[in-house]
Amino acid sequence: MAEEKIQGLDPALLDVLQRVRAGDATATSSLDAMLRPRLDRYFRAGPWPPEDAEDLVQKALTRVFLHVNQLARTEAFLPWLFTIARNVRATARERSLARQRIEVGGLELVERRAAPEPAEQERPERLAALEKAINALPPRQRQCLRLQLQSELSYEEIAATLKLSENTVRNHLALARESLRRALTAPEEI
Repeated sequence: MAEEKIQGLDPALLDVLQRVRAGDATATSSLDAMLRPRLDRYFRAGPWPPEDAEDLVQKALTRVFLHVNQLARTEAFLPWLFTIARNVRATARERSLARQRIEVGGLELVERRAAPEPAEQERPERLAALEKAINALPPRQRQCLRLQLQSELSYEEIAATLKLSENTVRNHLALARESLRRALTAPEEI
């Protein structure tokens, strides 16, 4: 127990972590309550608005709870936690920079220099068409797509969430993207 304290893992956190790993559902909310303030401080130190920091905390916690049973050594929990947080922060930073350099034209990423800015009246129509196309997808394809785009989950995380194989998730996403491309491509572009 003293060794865990030296490693920065206090006994209360160690106890809750062991209960979560043993499958105690009530310990999950306790672990969330213990980790959320630490992660909140970590993400608020970044260049994000407060609501974005809250989203990043949630993404990090989602990954922690999905993978906590894969942690080999309990005493390595805090470095593991902050590795996840750094990865979530790095991904958010990369996406933020990418959004500044590119715009979404349907599902294709287009350099701003390469494509003219669409007329202001076309944007709402294009967004409405995209939403309609997404709603027309089969339920599993729609679920996989929303988890990837909105929750920014990996194939592995989507598979774990929906209790599907990773290959099935890849197939659903490929079919969803192809359906959306077909739905959003103007007849004269075909």
